[in-house]
Amino acid sequence: MTNLQIAKLYISVTGNALTAADLATYSAMDDATISSTIMALNVPADLNAAYQAAFGRDADADGTTYWQGRLDAGTVTLATLMDQLLDGAAAYPTDGTFAAEAAADVALTTNKASVALEIAANNLTVAEAATILNAVTADAASTTTAATAIAATDTV
Repeated sequence: MTNLQIAKLYISVTGNALTAADLATYSAMDDATISSTIMALNVPADLNAAYQAAFGRDADADGTTYWQGRLDAGTVTLATLMDQLLDGAAAYPTDGTFAAEAAADVALTTNKASVALEIAANNLTVAEAATILNAVTADAASTTTAATAIAATDTV
C-alpha cells in the first residue's frame, strides 16, 4: 500500500489523521496486515456507519443493495468493509448514474489522506489535526486552505 492508501484507510476507519510514527509502523507491514490492523481499530456498527465514516454521507440505494448483499452472503464483513468500500469507489466507472457521486467520494478520501500525510509530516497535535482535517472536503481548494493552516501551526 502507498502512504496515501494507508492514510485513506486510517482516516476512514478512525476519523483521525495518523501520526508520523503510525505511518512508519504501517509502511513496514505487508498490505494484508496493514488492512487488518487498521480496520480492527474501529469496526463500523452497520453499512450506513461505514459510508458515513468513509464518505461523510449515507449509503445510496444501489450501494446499500450491493454491499448489504455481500454482507448477507458473508463475502465481506463489517470488519473488512471499509477497505473494500474505498477500493470500490476508486474503481467505479466514470460514466453512469453514480459517476459524480463516486468521483466526489474519491476526491474527499484523497484530499483528506493528502492532508493527513502533511499533518503527520508536520507533527501537529491531535487537536490541530482534527480541526484542519474536519475542514477538508471533496473540493481541491480545501486542501490549499488546510496547507495554509498546517504552515501556520509552525510546530515542526
